[in-house]
Amino acid sequence: MEISNPWILPDGIEEMLPEDARRLEAMRRLLLDTYESWGYDLILPPLVEFKASLLTGVGSDLDSQTLGMTDRLSGRTLGVRADISPQAARMDAHTLEGNGPRRLCYCGTVLKALPDGPQRSRSPIQIGAELFGVDDLQADAEIIRVMLKTLQLAGVEDLTLDLGNVTIFTWVEKQVQHELGSSESIVGLMQNKRLPELDAWVETSGLSAATADLVRRLPRLAGDIGILSAARELFVDAAPVLEALDQLEELATSIATDFPQVRLFFDLGELRGAHYHTGVVFAAYTTGYGSMLANGGRYNEVGRAFGKSRPATGFSSDLKTLLRTGNFQLAKKDLVLAPAVANRELEIMITDLRGKGMRVLSEFESASTEYAREIGASHVLVEQNGKWRLEKLD
Repeated sequence: MEISNPWILPDGIEEMLPEDARRLEAMRRLLLDTYESWGYDLILPPLVEFKASLLTGVGSDLDSQTLGMTDRLSGRTLGVRADISPQAARMDAHTLEGNGPRRLCYCGTVLKALPDGPQRSRSPIQIGAELFGVDDLQADAEIIRVMLKTLQLAGVEDLTLDLGNVTIFTWVEKQVQHELGSSESIVGLMQNKRLPELDAWVETSGLSAATADLVRRLPRLAGDIGILSAARELFVDAAPVLEALDQLEELATSIATDFPQVRLFFDLGELRGAHYHTGVVFAAYTTGYGSMLANGGRYNEVGRAFGKSRPATGFSSDLKTLLRTGNFQLAKKDLVLAPAVANRELEIMITDLRGKGMRVLSEFESASTEYAREIGASHVLVEQNGKWRLEKLD
């Protein structure tokens, strides 16, 4: 169907005008340089891969968001990436050599079949970092620090860090499976916090009283650090859960030392990416924005499908969202207006000014002082007695 207005973009797909594009690019460079200073190596995974490869290791979490098309060369189905993290895991497990710790970072456009939430883009510019080969809480702490540093550099204030651990749900899920033979019914209800429906299901599930109590109370275990004590009382006989709670407390103490201004919130029933996350999960929020700004967690099993099971933890965010919610200030560059005339001395001077970081615009029609003020120029290049000089405008 031919559209009547060919300039209209699809819903959730946007363009960026010069000022925002300049700010976003400056932010991208700053963040990638910051990651490099932490020892993270930049990778550039392809925008399109075979769809089966893009979905390997992450199951249905990305299937519904990945757009497919037929490859005319191979006849196989291609997919446009909806998330770069699995690509980084593939490159670590299959393409790059070595078994030691590896830090990778990336930045690129992804495409989603549907937006993740209200006012969210379908074509985010995903930026993130992944740490492979270290199955230790210190690695999770480092990734969280890099994530919070990212948000600070983007000018985001009033941050809340949401911490959870899917190990807690996994333990409860095993109890349900042991008693009922399946836990499929509770995953969606708990993942989407559909508590009335969950309570109704529990009433008719046939679970024992003890397990039913765990299922009801787990998604309600959310709040400040005091919620960990309540959870310990509830799971007093569950060693894996107690270990997960100790990890969360240790992690919170470590992060609070480096980022005392960031509020800590614990959601022990959080199931983001429950199909592939294997431990600590986290997300960052700010006041006035209803969705998470950045999120991540531990995913130790994803690389297995690519031939090398590697412990991994990482985070990602969307540069467009950070640009809207943060107060990232672009360093102002002087704009110099120069006449577009063939003059060797003028060309040398323009090259020198550009090398010093100034923006020099060669105007083909008018280089008058009036026009310079109209376009916001701070200086003009003028010729006087056969010599060119830089003249600052009032």
